[in-house]
Amino acid sequence: MSSTERVSIGWRVAGALAGVALVAVFLGCMSLNIGCRDSGCTDSIGVTTDSCGVVRQEGKVTLGPGCSQQVFYPICYASIPNLELRESGCISTHHLLSHQEKNYFVLENKDPSFSRTFRWVARGTREAPVVGPPAPWVVQAPEPALTLPVPKETLPTTPVPVVPNK
Repeated sequence: MSSTERVSIGWRVAGALAGVALVAVFLGCMSLNIGCRDSGCTDSIGVTTDSCGVVRQEGKVTLGPGCSQQVFYPICYASIPNLELRESGCISTHHLLSHQEKNYFVLENKDPSFSRTFRWVARGTREAPVVGPPAPWVVQAPEPALTLPVPKETLPTTPVPVVPNK
């Protein structure tokens, strides 16, 4: 093998490696969201109601390093529900529940280096549907029949010229 063939193969290998690196950079910058790996990804897992009327909702949320997110419950509660947060099946110290209402909560990832996936379970009573006062019954009176007044004099059958008064 001559030296020109070795140089040619070296340039081909370097070109192929540069192409692979360029494709990796492009795909890495596209932030593809496959399987709920985005920092703003939530996944509602389930909603169940027991015989006592307690609604149990669960889901998971993945937060990027140092990020926070507002997570809404699929079904609104009558009051602030009992909320349990876990990370990968164990109790975590890398999160902060910064705000909670009857229809959402705000979760913060305090880990400055890694993304974290948190599972949440909320239990409480379902909000009663809003029922307003009944609509009043409206009875519409029948419209009176249109009656025309009797004319005092009838119009002539042929046109009559009008003479101005002097």
